[in-house]
Amino acid sequence: MNWLPHLIAALLYLLWSLLATFPLVWHLADAVHSHGDPLLNTWILAWVVHQAVRDPWHLYAANIFYPEPESLAFSESLLGIALFAAPLLWLTGQPVLTYNLLLLLSFWASALAAYALATDLLAQGPDRPHAGPWPGPALLAGAVYAFGFHRLGEITHLQVLMAQWLPLTLLFVRRFWNEGRGRDLGLAALSFTLAMLSSFYLGLFLVPLLGVFLLWLVLTHPAGRRPDRLWRAALAMPPVGLLLWLVAQPYLRLYQQGLERTLADAQGGAAILLNYLVVPTTSLLYGSLAGRLLPAFPTEQTLFPGLLTLGLAVGGLGWGGPWRRRLGAALIALTGLVLSLGPVLRLTPDGPPLLPLPYRLLYDLIPGYPAIRVVGRFGLVAMLGLGLLAALGLAALTRRCRPGWRGPLTLGLTLAVLVEYLAIPQPLQPVPPPDRIPPVYRWLATQPERTPIIELPTIEDRWFTTPAELERQGRYQYFSIFHWRPTPAGYSGFYPPAFWELIRRLRDFPSPAALGWLQCTGVETVLLHQDAYPPERWQTIQQRLPLYPALRPRTLIGETVVLHLEPPPPGPARPPHLLVPGQVRAGERFLGLLAWPATTSQRVPRQTATVRLLAGDGRSADWPLALPDCLAAGWTVVGLISPWPLPPGRLSLQVEGPDWRLATTVQVVGGQPAPPQPPALALQGWEVAAGPIRPGTVIPLQVLWAVRAPGGQGGLIEVELRDDRGQPVSRTTAEPLAARWSPDRWPAPNLVPDLVSLSVPPDALPG
Repeated sequence: MNWLPHLIAALLYLLWSLLATFPLVWHLADAVHSHGDPLLNTWILAWVVHQAVRDPWHLYAANIFYPEPESLAFSESLLGIALFAAPLLWLTGQPVLTYNLLLLLSFWASALAAYALATDLLAQGPDRPHAGPWPGPALLAGAVYAFGFHRLGEITHLQVLMAQWLPLTLLFVRRFWNEGRGRDLGLAALSFTLAMLSSFYLGLFLVPLLGVFLLWLVLTHPAGRRPDRLWRAALAMPPVGLLLWLVAQPYLRLYQQGLERTLADAQGGAAILLNYLVVPTTSLLYGSLAGRLLPAFPTEQTLFPGLLTLGLAVGGLGWGGPWRRRLGAALIALTGLVLSLGPVLRLTPDGPPLLPLPYRLLYDLIPGYPAIRVVGRFGLVAMLGLGLLAALGLAALTRRCRPGWRGPLTLGLTLAVLVEYLAIPQPLQPVPPPDRIPPVYRWLATQPERTPIIELPTIEDRWFTTPAELERQGRYQYFSIFHWRPTPAGYSGFYPPAFWELIRRLRDFPSPAALGWLQCTGVETVLLHQDAYPPERWQTIQQRLPLYPALRPRTLIGETVVLHLEPPPPGPARPPHLLVPGQVRAGERFLGLLAWPATTSQRVPRQTATVRLLAGDGRSADWPLALPDCLAAGWTVVGLISPWPLPPGRLSLQVEGPDWRLATTVQVVGGQPAPPQPPALALQGWEVAAGPIRPGTVIPLQVLWAVRAPGGQGGLIEVELRDDRGQPVSRTTAEPLAARWSPDRWPAPNLVPDLVSLSVPPDALPG
């Protein structure tokens, strides 16, 4: 075999990886593309490498969202990428350098993988390698797949960029089908496994893609229709499935708690046809047009394939040699295009649905698809197919040239396509390397205690419409690599229900509700970053801190004030309230809440209850339920989640504690969720659930909603406390049902109990 063309292709892809991400090559250790997802992925890789050596049996017990036991599962674990990150981290000790080297590797490896698949596809036809050192038309497929605009739109998502496993899986499946070698079957299984371990997106993309690809092989490659191929492939599936099932256990446990994307989320993250005309704003050739065609998802859905690629792909579809290879490339492109459009076809993001699409079947039938948010990333698959078609078109063009011109023509057109895709300079944001991190984090690393900390300000905007807040939390999370102290805050793909209560209470820090929640979370160290607050708000915080004796100054390090928070006093255990809605829709798992009201925080004995559920169809379940060992000022809640989807009918629910027993019934109604519409909610009543109410305490309110029409979108409840003169004393907003059961899932007619905690300032006057 003549390896020189392949070495030249690898060198070209390496050099273009450096150029396409410029000026990253000059800032590999001290900059990333954003302080959001790149720092999240940097933290994930550092945690996995750290914990895999220290305590691999608790790999998912990360230091965010404390005290969640498996908080890493709120995002992707990147285990397949961590295999490559580990040696780099051990050698350099630099998390950002490791992340950026892997980012460059993703471009180079994806290009080589698509090049290898295209080379194999072209070998099944009239095309012959070019004379001399020139790479063949497959060079173009690698360029389109690895450096197209679709990749630059995902530049902040390393897990999506590590997409070399898709073409490699198809390559080895095709080789095994044609030649029957066990080595190729093993490599196909390994590639699929690494795709799934690197990103659930990539693995789930491969499921329908492999189905279409195998159908193509069955129809067009009769030599592979042998029984031994099928049973040998079947033998490879159980070990792969078992490994992935074991890795997925933390995610399955979260899914059973109701953490999933709705169909509306999937449609919101889907592409529309006009997204295939969108380019990055940094495009050198098309930059002046960026943003004019479609404003939706400008950073992720940049799916314009390029004029040269489109032209060559059309040529490949019409004149790209044997029909079966043209059909294979076209099916890959069509699969990615159709699935990227989501559950239904729309012409605009908010337009009416025009046509149901196959993605809905994947969402309903295949586990894992309800976790996908950005369905438009299936455009990656479409670009793989287009790259293969373009390579076939280039091969058809070179067949009409003199042999001596074929190599230069291939290289010239590939470079032209790469230049069309060029979008530089890439915007970068500085990140301090380990020797230049803020001194407060070095101080934290030297402290003997390992109790939780909280850094303020944290995320405050419930709807995540303030990017600066998300990026600030991303920086906190990155800096935690250097001390690994647990924290109830975090930045991730999903968020636990307690997180929404945390950020709601911390908006008014310091307040009785905020301190009570932090005390019951076990937080003893509070970091106030003065330079992150507006001056007037910082002045207000300084004025209010002396009103709370549980907060004591500890030290001042640079612009960060470090406070010590005293734990709450002990108190007696008490029975909770059992709150259930009037109706729940069939298929739900949410049953209700156990809720403890309190005006001040108290540490209580650790206890366990037993939950018993009896359904109308005869099914029953018993499970233990750990009760909170601290009651925060306001409400402390524990969600009651059924182990199986609820069947229609009346259910008997019983919760038995050490010295109390609560029982009720839950009515489960049939029918599908109604389409979103303005909610018809009425306030049926409210009451103060505990007292006495004094300055410096928290009012636990119980609210009852009458639901008159279903399908309303989730919102926030606002409660205000006023004095005798009608002047506001305190105000808060709250998630309905502690963010555990969204109003868009409430059936009607219905009565739904709700909980709100409202602080009374310590300097409030009697009255």
